[in-house]
Amino acid sequence: MGVRLSLILILGYFTTYAQKHLTEEVQDTLVPFAIVETPPAYPGCAQSDVNNLKACTSKRIQHFFEENFELRKIKAIGLKPGRYRTSVLFKINTEGKITDIKANNYQQVKEIEEEAVRVAQLLPEMKPGKRRGEIVSVHYGLPIIFDIEPARVRGKTKN
Repeated sequence: MGVRLSLILILGYFTTYAQKHLTEEVQDTLVPFAIVETPPAYPGCAQSDVNNLKACTSKRIQHFFEENFELRKIKAIGLKPGRYRTSVLFKINTEGKITDIKANNYQQVKEIEEEAVRVAQLLPEMKPGKRRGEIVSVHYGLPIIFDIEPARVRGKTKN
């Protein structure tokens, strides 16, 4: 069965968890990414402009998934030809580490979810994001879409 990866890694969404000090505890509060003053920075992304930094980080994360997502593993389970979707969610914490990784595969194929989580675990440490001058944890979501094509015999599609 032929496999084609169309990892349409659309700029997912970012949601920020700003940390506030309440008494002696730290509590996470959901804050939209749009108000993050400084987004997390993937290694090698050093743009001073916020929009360029967001674009650089997103592009590097997308490229990382394209390079490391192993479709051979997915092909080996014998899925039918078609389009498959999953999304991976993770937090870039205040230390720049990737934590709280979750995947949601809409066709409920366990191996696709596991592969998405595996690749997210390999992401490098990043420079954490900031909001109002404070280092914050940022929740990053990335949709992954790929096609499994029908087997081809000598350049012709097999029905």
